Order: sequence, then structure tokens, then C-alpha cells
Amino acid sequence: MAKKAAKKDLNKAQAIRDYAAAHKGAGPTEIAKALSEKHGVPFAVAQVSNTLTNAKKKGGKAKAKQTGVGNGNNSVVEVITLARKFVAAAGGTANAAEILLALSGGDEVGNG
Repeated sequence: MAKKAAKKDLNKAQAIRDYAAAHKGAGPTEIAKALSEKHGVPFAVAQVSNTLTNAKKKGGKAKAKQTGVGNGNNSVVEVITLARKFVAAAGGTANAAEILLALSGGDEVGNG
């Protein structure tokens, strides 16, 4: 038996997004039940969940990619600047390398 067509001009995805925006604490089950009653057509819980997940993925600003440098609060240029200051304060790259090796628990520079 063929499924009944949704009421004409009903965009289920938009109805789901609108209901979720108006009812912030509503979960997929609640949204599916309320919209099914309101529009007289079935809304599957999985459909509601997928629609909300896709809306989150597409909405808002894209997150900046992590560079893997620093603690996430500094740009690469800032980290390089700090590294240069550290090397200068240590008295050169050899001394800076020995300090870093000591901090990491290593023996001496050049073992490796």
C-alpha cells in the first residue's frame, strides 16, 4: 500500500526547525508527536533527530581549524615570537635546547 502524501505545501524539515526554535527544550520525540498532531501527517522521531542534527551542522560560523601549536589561545606568529624570546633569555639555542631537554626528562643534548 502506498504511503499518503504529505499535505500540500508542508515542508516537514522547516516545520521541525521552526518548532525546535520555538520550544528550546523539546526533544525529537516531543517534536514529532506535536507536529504529527498539528499537521495530521506522521513525523518520524528519526526524521526529527536527523533534521535537527543537520541544522546544527549547517548553521552558525564554521570553527577555525586548530594548528596544533600552543594551547589554542595563541596564533602561530605569537608562539614563534615567544620561542624567540625564550631562546634569547636562555642565552642561545644550545642553552634553550638543554633547558627543554631537562624539562622533558631527557639526559643531554645530542643523544638521539
